[in-house]
Amino acid sequence: MTKDYYNKNAQEFFNQTVKADMSELYDIFLKNLPCNQGKILDLGCGSGRDSKYFLDSGFEVVAMDISEELGKRASEYIGQKVIIQDMRELNYQDEFIGIWACASLLHLDEDEIIETLRKIFKSLKRDGIVYISMLGACASCMMIDTTVKEGIETILLEEVPQVQEVRLVQ
Repeated sequence: MTKDYYNKNAQEFFNQTVKADMSELYDIFLKNLPCNQGKILDLGCGSGRDSKYFLDSGFEVVAMDISEELGKRASEYIGQKVIIQDMRELNYQDEFIGIWACASLLHLDEDEIIETLRKIFKSLKRDGIVYISMLGACASCMMIDTTVKEGIETILLEEVPQVQEVRLVQ
Protein backbone atom coordinates (compact mmCIF):
# COMPACT_ATOMS: atom_id res chain seq x y z
CA MET A 1 0.00 0.00 0.00
CA THR A 2 1.07 3.60 -0.48
CA LYS A 3 -0.33 5.17 2.67
CA ASP A 4 2.79 7.30 3.27
CA TYR A 5 2.66 8.72 -0.27
CA TYR A 6 -0.97 9.78 0.11
CA ASN A 7 -0.40 11.22 3.57
CA LYS A 8 2.55 13.29 2.32
CA ASN A 9 0.80 14.40 -0.89
CA ALA A 10 -2.79 14.64 0.34
CA GLN A 11 -3.48 18.25 -0.61
CA GLU A 12 -2.00 17.91 -4.08
CA PHE A 13 -3.90 14.63 -4.70
CA PHE A 14 -7.11 16.20 -3.40
CA ASN A 15 -6.75 19.21 -5.69
CA GLN A 16 -5.97 17.04 -8.73
CA THR A 17 -8.88 14.62 -8.30
CA VAL A 18 -11.76 16.34 -6.56
CA LYS A 19 -13.16 17.98 -9.70
CA ALA A 20 -12.55 15.16 -12.21
CA ASP A 21 -15.65 14.46 -14.31
CA MET A 22 -16.78 10.93 -13.56
CA SER A 23 -20.40 11.43 -14.63
CA GLU A 24 -20.35 8.81 -17.36
CA LEU A 25 -19.12 6.14 -14.94
CA TYR A 26 -21.53 7.27 -12.24
CA ASP A 27 -24.44 6.89 -14.67
CA ILE A 28 -23.44 3.32 -15.54
CA PHE A 29 -22.95 2.41 -11.88
CA LEU A 30 -26.20 3.96 -10.67
CA LYS A 31 -28.37 2.46 -13.41
CA ASN A 32 -27.05 -1.01 -12.52
CA LEU A 33 -27.73 -0.76 -8.78
CA PRO A 34 -30.54 -3.05 -7.64
CA CYS A 35 -32.51 -0.07 -6.28
CA ASN A 36 -32.27 3.70 -6.14
CA GLN A 37 -31.80 3.98 -2.41
CA GLY A 38 -29.52 2.26 0.05
CA LYS A 39 -25.95 2.17 1.21
CA ILE A 40 -22.85 2.48 -1.00
CA LEU A 41 -19.29 1.80 0.13
CA ASP A 42 -16.68 4.07 -1.43
CA LEU A 43 -13.59 1.92 -0.94
CA GLY A 44 -10.46 4.06 -1.12
CA CYS A 45 -12.45 7.28 -1.29
CA GLY A 46 -9.44 9.56 -1.80
CA SER A 47 -10.64 13.14 -2.13
CA GLY A 48 -14.25 12.18 -1.43
CA ARG A 49 -15.32 13.20 -4.95
CA ASP A 50 -17.32 10.03 -5.58
CA SER A 51 -18.76 9.84 -2.07
CA LYS A 52 -20.06 13.39 -2.46
CA TYR A 53 -21.74 12.54 -5.74
CA PHE A 54 -23.47 9.51 -4.26
CA LEU A 55 -24.51 11.46 -1.16
CA ASP A 56 -25.89 14.26 -3.33
CA SER A 57 -27.78 11.59 -5.30
CA GLY A 58 -29.60 10.50 -2.14
CA PHE A 59 -27.61 7.44 -1.13
CA GLU A 60 -26.18 6.66 2.27
CA VAL A 61 -22.40 6.41 1.85
CA VAL A 62 -19.69 4.77 3.87
CA ALA A 63 -16.45 6.44 2.77
CA MET A 64 -13.23 4.62 3.60
CA ASP A 65 -9.58 5.38 2.96
CA ILE A 66 -6.25 4.25 4.41
CA SER A 67 -4.76 7.77 4.45
CA GLU A 68 -5.46 9.87 7.52
CA GLU A 69 -4.60 13.07 5.68
CA LEU A 70 -6.83 12.35 2.70
CA GLY A 71 -9.53 11.19 5.08
CA LYS A 72 -9.48 14.59 6.84
CA ARG A 73 -9.85 16.45 3.57
CA ALA A 74 -12.52 14.09 2.26
CA SER A 75 -14.47 14.30 5.55
CA GLU A 76 -14.51 18.07 5.30
CA TYR A 77 -15.51 17.96 1.63
CA ILE A 78 -18.37 15.47 1.99
CA GLY A 79 -19.61 16.67 5.37
CA GLN A 80 -19.32 13.34 7.16
CA LYS A 81 -16.65 11.22 8.78
CA VAL A 82 -14.43 9.08 6.56
CA ILE A 83 -13.47 5.74 8.07
CA ILE A 84 -9.69 5.41 8.17
CA GLN A 85 -9.09 1.75 7.50
CA ASP A 86 -7.07 -0.55 5.29
CA MET A 87 -9.38 -2.12 2.69
CA ARG A 88 -7.69 -5.47 3.32
CA GLU A 89 -9.39 -5.42 6.73
CA LEU A 90 -12.89 -4.93 5.35
CA ASN A 91 -15.39 -6.61 7.66
CA TYR A 92 -18.99 -6.07 6.55
CA GLN A 93 -21.62 -8.61 5.64
CA ASP A 94 -24.71 -8.13 3.47
CA GLU A 95 -24.67 -4.36 3.92
CA PHE A 96 -24.18 -2.48 0.64
CA ILE A 97 -26.22 -2.26 -2.56
CA GLY A 98 -23.08 -1.04 -4.31
CA ILE A 99 -19.36 -0.85 -3.74
CA TRP A 100 -17.28 1.70 -5.63
CA ALA A 101 -13.56 0.87 -5.81
CA CYS A 102 -12.15 3.49 -8.14
CA ALA A 103 -8.40 2.99 -8.63
CA SER A 104 -8.00 1.56 -5.14
CA LEU A 105 -7.46 -2.18 -5.59
CA LEU A 106 -4.53 -1.51 -7.92
CA HIS A 107 -2.46 -0.70 -4.83
CA LEU A 108 -2.60 -4.35 -3.75
CA ASP A 109 -0.67 -7.33 -5.00
CA GLU A 110 -2.53 -10.18 -6.69
CA ASP A 111 -3.08 -12.32 -3.58
CA GLU A 112 -4.30 -9.30 -1.62
CA ILE A 113 -6.69 -8.40 -4.45
CA ILE A 114 -8.21 -11.88 -4.37
CA GLU A 115 -8.69 -11.85 -0.60
CA THR A 116 -10.03 -8.29 -0.63
CA LEU A 117 -12.48 -9.18 -3.42
CA ARG A 118 -13.81 -12.02 -1.28
CA LYS A 119 -14.43 -9.53 1.52
CA ILE A 120 -16.00 -7.04 -0.88
CA PHE A 121 -18.49 -9.59 -2.15
CA LYS A 122 -19.38 -10.67 1.40
CA SER A 123 -20.17 -7.01 2.07
CA LEU A 124 -22.73 -6.81 -0.73
CA LYS A 125 -26.45 -7.29 -0.39
CA ARG A 126 -28.08 -9.78 -2.73
CA ASP A 127 -28.00 -8.40 -6.28
CA GLY A 128 -25.57 -5.67 -5.23
CA ILE A 129 -22.93 -4.52 -7.68
CA VAL A 130 -19.25 -3.57 -7.56
CA TYR A 131 -17.42 -1.02 -9.68
CA ILE A 132 -13.69 -1.66 -9.94
CA SER A 133 -11.24 0.39 -11.98
CA MET A 134 -7.70 -0.80 -12.47
CA LEU A 135 -5.67 1.79 -14.32
CA GLY A 136 -2.43 0.17 -15.41
CA ALA A 137 -1.58 -2.90 -13.34
CA CYS A 138 -1.89 -4.13 -9.80
CA ALA A 139 1.10 -3.63 -7.53
CA SER A 140 2.94 -6.90 -8.10
CA CYS A 141 0.86 -9.08 -10.38
CA MET A 142 1.79 -9.79 -13.95
CA MET A 143 -1.40 -8.31 -15.40
CA ILE A 144 -0.63 -5.18 -17.37
CA ASP A 145 -2.74 -2.94 -19.57
CA THR A 146 -3.59 -5.43 -22.31
CA THR A 147 -4.57 -8.23 -19.96
CA VAL A 148 -6.11 -6.41 -17.02
CA LYS A 149 -9.67 -6.94 -18.29
CA GLU A 150 -9.22 -10.66 -18.82
CA GLY A 151 -7.18 -11.04 -15.64
CA ILE A 152 -9.70 -9.31 -13.41
CA GLU A 153 -12.56 -11.24 -14.98
CA THR A 154 -10.70 -14.53 -14.39
CA ILE A 155 -9.85 -13.63 -10.80
CA LEU A 156 -13.43 -12.66 -10.06
CA LEU A 157 -15.05 -15.71 -11.61
CA GLU A 158 -12.54 -18.30 -10.41
CA GLU A 159 -11.50 -17.01 -6.99
CA VAL A 160 -14.60 -15.34 -5.55
CA PRO A 161 -17.52 -17.78 -5.27
CA GLN A 162 -20.15 -15.05 -4.80
CA VAL A 163 -19.47 -13.58 -8.26
CA GLN A 164 -22.08 -14.68 -10.74
CA GLU A 165 -21.38 -12.31 -13.62
CA VAL A 166 -18.67 -9.89 -14.75
CA ARG A 167 -19.50 -7.07 -17.12
CA LEU A 168 -16.57 -5.12 -18.40
CA VAL A 169 -17.34 -1.51 -19.24
CA GLN A 170 -14.93 0.57 -21.25
